[in-house]
Amino acid sequence: MIASMTGFGRAEQTLDSKKISIEIRCLNSKNIDLNTRMNSFFRELEPSIRKTVGQQLTRGKIDLSIYLELVDGQSPNSINTAVVDNYIKQLQTIATISPAEALQMAIRLPDALKTDKESIDDSTKTTVYALVDAALEGVQKHRIEEGKSLEKDL
Repeated sequence: MIASMTGFGRAEQTLDSKKISIEIRCLNSKNIDLNTRMNSFFRELEPSIRKTVGQQLTRGKIDLSIYLELVDGQSPNSINTAVVDNYIKQLQTIATISPAEALQMAIRLPDALKTDKESIDDSTKTTVYALVDAALEGVQKHRIEEGKSLEKDL
């Protein structure tokens, strides 16, 4: 049976207050070229994900994306008020501007926002690995369907 080099797989699941989505796209290429795009929250999982994908997809240009969406509207960022206050004071000493204008400028400066990065718990890791496997299954199914079409054409 012929299997195509092109494929697409997607899997998603909501876990606690997070919706995790994984997409894998493959195109024809002589060697394996795996590109990943993911939130820094998932970076610690990247080596094992790369290994899993590399074992199942040995050739092709592969784009793997992991998306994280916070379902309940929470934000992992918060305003670093001490830094913003300091920026406002400095801006007002060097220019005659209103507090509102100073705030607009200060909020854009480095470190005005701080990220409350949490570590990945075991259930999230397990979910991500299961979603990667499900997306890979989707890629394989897509490749087989495309292969059947190619076989018919040939």
